[in-house]
Amino acid sequence: MSKQITAVEWLIKIYLQTNKIDSFDIEQAKELEKQQIEYAETKDIQQLIDRNYAAQIRRGQNLTPIACLAKINEEIEEYNKEWAYVNNEEAQQKELSDIILSCFTKAKVMGWDIMQILSEKVAYNEKRED
Repeated sequence: MSKQITAVEWLIKIYLQTNKIDSFDIEQAKELEKQQIEYAETKDIQQLIDRNYAAQIRRGQNLTPIACLAKINEEIEEYNKEWAYVNNEEAQQKELSDIILSCFTKAKVMGWDIMQILSEKVAYNEKRED
């Protein structure tokens, strides 16, 4: 019977093979695993951002910085209406996703590296004491 290996063990094995070294610290392995997970998550979100942006271009939407800000405000208003008056959870989820995607579009239009900005903000939040 073969033993199942953890993701960390698998990464250690691959790292040792590709770097031709004999030992590997478990903390290094955990950090490597964390980096791989973060990269995969970042890649998935970035793909969604790019797909959404392409769809907006195809639909001929106005993507000036001011228009993007107006769209964010419009989506927030739609979310608030769903929350306050309709209380439809599925509609709230869709409106919240519209807000998030509109924010991502604004960042893309501004030329900001939103994945880097988010990563830095999460790191900051992880260190906060309040």
